[in-house]
Amino acid sequence: MSQIITASENEARLRKPRVGFKIIIAACVVLMIASAVLLVAGLHGFAGTTEYAPAPALSAPFNASEPDQFEGDTTAPKLPAMTLAIPAVGLEIPLVLAGTNVQGGLDIPESTHAAIYDKAAALKATQGSTLIAGHVNFANAAPAPMADIAKITKGTPIFVSDEKGTVQRFKAIAATEYTKKKLPDAFFSAKGARQLVLLTCGGPIGELEGKLSYLNNTAITALPWP
Repeated sequence: MSQIITASENEARLRKPRVGFKIIIAACVVLMIASAVLLVAGLHGFAGTTEYAPAPALSAPFNASEPDQFEGDTTAPKLPAMTLAIPAVGLEIPLVLAGTNVQGGLDIPESTHAAIYDKAAALKATQGSTLIAGHVNFANAAPAPMADIAKITKGTPIFVSDEKGTVQRFKAIAATEYTKKKLPDAFFSAKGARQLVLLTCGGPIGELEGKLSYLNNTAITALPWP
C-alpha cells in the first residue's frame, strides 16, 4: 500500500503552480508497451489563441559511455515512505503504485504524485526495470515536479524509498528523448538488467491517437548505486 499524503503535507513539499499560457496541454505521459498506448491526455484550450505550454527540454542528453558530470553530495537523505527524491535538481515527489485503467492507460495520479508501474519490477527487485512516470505539468501549464528530471546530468544520484521507508540509491547514466512509440521494451520489463527509469512528457505538440499531445517522452535511466 502506498503512503497517504495529506493536502497540508503536499503543500509543504511541492511548489505552487504558476498561472501561464492561453492554451494548455493537460499534464500527460504516454507509455507504449507492445504498441499499446498506456495513457494519452488531451489539450485544454481557449478559442482564438495559438499558444501552448512547451515541455522542458533536456539540459544535455547523455549516455552511459560519457564521463560523469555531477559533482556534489551523494549521501542518501531521510525520506518519507514511497518517495522519489533528486536533491540535485530540487525534486521530491510522493509515489503511488499504479496499474492500467479500463481504457488500457497507466493510471497516473494528479501532477503532485508520480506512479510506479506495477507490472514492471518492484523497488526491492534485483532484476528488471522499476518504472516511475509522472505528468510534466499542472492543468494550468505550470511545470509539475517531474518536469525537473530534464535538468539531470550524468552521474546525478537518485533516491527512492519503498513502503517501509527504506531508501535505495541510483546513479543516472542516460538521458534520452524518445518518440512515444519508440520507448524500449526493457523499460517495462520485470526481467533483465536492474535499472530505474523515470519518464515524463517532452518534445513538440502534435496529434497522437486522435488527440493533441506531447509527441515525445523524456527518459532518465539509472543503475543501482550501493
